[in-house]
Amino acid sequence: MKIKELETNHFVLVHGGGFGAWCWYKTITHLEEKGFKVDDIDLTGLGVHSCDTNSITSLTEYVKPLTNFLEKLGEGKKVNAQQGMTILAQIE
Repeated sequence: MKIKELETNHFVLVHGGGFGAWCWYKTITHLEEKGFKVDDIDLTGLGVHSCDTNSITSLTEYVKPLTNFLEKLGEGKKVNAQQGMTILAQIE
C-alpha cells in the first residue's frame, strides 16, 4: 500500500508548553521521507507567532493559530488528538 492511499497520511504536529514547532524538526524529516504530509503549528507567543506571553489572556487566544489551521482543512478531514486522552486520564 502506498502512503497516498492511506486514510491517514497527513500529520498536524502541535508542540507542548514552552516549546515551538521547531521541536518537531526530526519527526517531520522522518515522516516526510516516508511520503507523509506534515504541518507543524506554532501556538501564540511562540515561534512565528512570537509575542509577549504575558499578553495572552485566554486559552482561546493561545490556540488561535491551531484553530485557524483546522478551520481551513477540507471538508471530511478527520482530526485526532491523542494527548487529550492522556491528559484526561491523569486528571481522573
